Amino acid sequence: MNKLLLALATIPLFTGCGPQNKENYTFFGGEIVNPTSDYVILYKDEKAVDSCKLDSDNRFQFKFDTLSDGLYSFEHAPEYQYVYLVDGDSLVLRLNTKDFDESLVFDGSGKQINNFLLDMFLEHERELPFVGASFRKDVDAFEKCMDSIRRPKIDHFNEMVKDAEMKEGALKLGLASIDYPLNLYKEKYPHKHKKYTGENVWDSLPKDFYAHRKSLAFDNHDLTYYKPYYDFVKYYIDNLSYASCLKGCSDDSNFKYEHYHFNVHKLNLVDSLVVDGDLRDNLFRSVATQYYINGKGVDAHSYDFLERFQALSANGNHKKEVADLFMALQNMQPGNPVPDLMVENFEGKQVALSNIAGKKDVVFYFWTATQPRHLGNISRKIAQLSEAYPDFEFVGISIRTESDQYKRNVESYGLDAKRNFRSLDYKKAVSTLIIDKLDKGIVVRDGRIDNAFASIHQPFKGQKY
Repeated sequence: MNKLLLALATIPLFTGCGPQNKENYTFFGGEIVNPTSDYVILYKDEKAVDSCKLDSDNRFQFKFDTLSDGLYSFEHAPEYQYVYLVDGDSLVLRLNTKDFDESLVFDGSGKQINNFLLDMFLEHERELPFVGASFRKDVDAFEKCMDSIRRPKIDHFNEMVKDAEMKEGALKLGLASIDYPLNLYKEKYPHKHKKYTGENVWDSLPKDFYAHRKSLAFDNHDLTYYKPYYDFVKYYIDNLSYASCLKGCSDDSNFKYEHYHFNVHKLNLVDSLVVDGDLRDNLFRSVATQYYINGKGVDAHSYDFLERFQALSANGNHKKEVADLFMALQNMQPGNPVPDLMVENFEGKQVALSNIAGKKDVVFYFWTATQPRHLGNISRKIAQLSEAYPDFEFVGISIRTESDQYKRNVESYGLDAKRNFRSLDYKKAVSTLIIDKLDKGIVVRDGRIDNAFASIHQPFKGQKY
């Protein structure tokens, strides 16, 4: 699983891997084939608990005198995955980075819930095309499709419970891994159905269509950092805001998610509904980030929104982060110079992005080694664009990619080594250039920003070239 773009957690490195001379401890370790980093970092609630350097056999081990039961995550850059740990566990894993999630397997005490969570994650990825097709169906057929997804997962869960004794927290997390992705599909259904078919089904949904909302708790800290739960809550807040805003603020035909009043609705709903402090602050941050990224421009409302967000958020790091994003957004407006972000060229020398652009017409695009399918697609697309628009230079920036891997990718995918660079600081790159998705393109004319939010698939859409 890849970290999201615009990832926000800091990653401190520690020197140890826990106690070394104690008989009773919690153990978490394993082997990583084809490592892409020297370290494995263990997180709890986005905070680094400890880090361990791989030994000569590419193995790592964490040992803790005591450990709070719950959901953790481990990172072997640039990938990460969840792990559920119970105090006293002795859990081991093995994976191959060439197929990170699919090759990952757990063994030892605690293996059942962790292998189950991984199975649910992989099933979720595999079922997406089926779900996409289900959005086109009428509501009765859609609900039957959802039932067909849930039944075998519940059977799998019940088999696991029969074979292993697990604590209540693990059982609840196992059910959450089944239900929250399905609940998210139901929240999405009216919007997706209208998008694909043109039919508005909001007023004809069965009375119990949103029955899952009745059991939703906003004070369950154990799920706050679990992505299926968090994604569901975000979409649920969106839907409540949409319904509220549609009735009192806007005509549906002219409705846009970047509207100031819609996003203020979301802030206010989070303020009124969400109890858990971390979930509350994370949602405030998410709303603010999407408001500025989706809005792209800067107007009087932009300042009002920042003031409202700052008043509600209790997280100082989030406040600074959103303020920095707002400043970056201003810096990336048309007519401004290209930022002096330092990147590394193929020879290993550092150069500023502004110097690469110079006074030329340039389109910057982005790629990462962790998404080879995207890299293959983008390399073919750049070849087409370079032929269609010979007066532009198409310059690639690799993000979250180690130096050796970056060079191998440039060569193996036939990219122009003189026009491909590597970001030195992932977080700084995505925050400075506002890289919210890999298909982003930045169009530069005469050395100045023309469109910082273009799609690389249609970089000149809506413009006269």
